[in-house]
Amino acid sequence: MTLPAPSALRLVCRAPTVSPPATPLGLRAFTDDPAAEICVLLDIDPETPEREQVDAACAQIPDAADLPAGRLVIVLPERAKGRGLLTRLFGGTRAHVSCAVRATALLARGYSEIGAEAGLVWGKAPVYSTLLSALAN
Repeated sequence: MTLPAPSALRLVCRAPTVSPPATPLGLRAFTDDPAAEICVLLDIDPETPEREQVDAACAQIPDAADLPAGRLVIVLPERAKGRGLLTRLFGGTRAHVSCAVRATALLARGYSEIGAEAGLVWGKAPVYSTLLSALAN
């Protein structure tokens, strides 16, 4: 698999206050456009067992069935980090979420064409998810 090359990324993070990470793939900034591909910044406790990290990641990654077919979702390696003064003074660098946790969460949420390279993990909403969504309604 080769690195995806989206024209725009929308940052999704469930952490209430978070300083945004660097924009991946050479893009200048994140966008608010709902039609943009999705970039997920996970808010996960690094001290929990890996299985619990996968469950937490699944709760934060959009379900593939809720997205248009082919929609790209990239899960960043960094964990969410607060914006507060203490975080800036003593927070250091962002902790990382393992590739295994991120890829497993994408698979569990129904994504296909899962890939990993250069620290990024991604997947695409499969074509059948749009059909399943239409049949369910």
